[in-house]
Amino acid sequence: MANESYKYHQTIKVIFVNCSILFLSYSLFDKILNYYDLKYSIANVGTFNEIEVELIAIITVLLESVTLILLIFNYTKGLVMLFMVFTVFTSYIIYLKIINKYLICGCGGFLNGLSFNSHLLINMVILIVSLYFILKRQ
Repeated sequence: MANESYKYHQTIKVIFVNCSILFLSYSLFDKILNYYDLKYSIANVGTFNEIEVELIAIITVLLESVTLILLIFNYTKGLVMLFMVFTVFTSYIIYLKIINKYLICGCGGFLNGLSFNSHLLINMVILIVSLYFILKRQ
């Protein structure tokens, strides 16, 4: 029975990791292909100067790239990185909401235009599930 539970747990983890890889790949490639839109979305908040906007855009792309690579080649470290990155992303959108600067999601592709609640829900699911698999390492 324990072996069956382990297999189920591993299957769900593989599905989550693969979905995260697809999700991040889509978001990352959209950010790269529409880099100007990413910078515009960050600048539109109105709290960052031109240099900060460029740095935030570059760091965002780099963080997503590293997370994606880790998820593909070392999913244990990838899950930790995914959790850390989404903690930052979620903190950022909550901060924007608090200061009344959250307009619409600028994550890219079909995610663009998400309401705050939808964006927060997606981020929280990713955070909770990734934390679960980090803590339940077997």
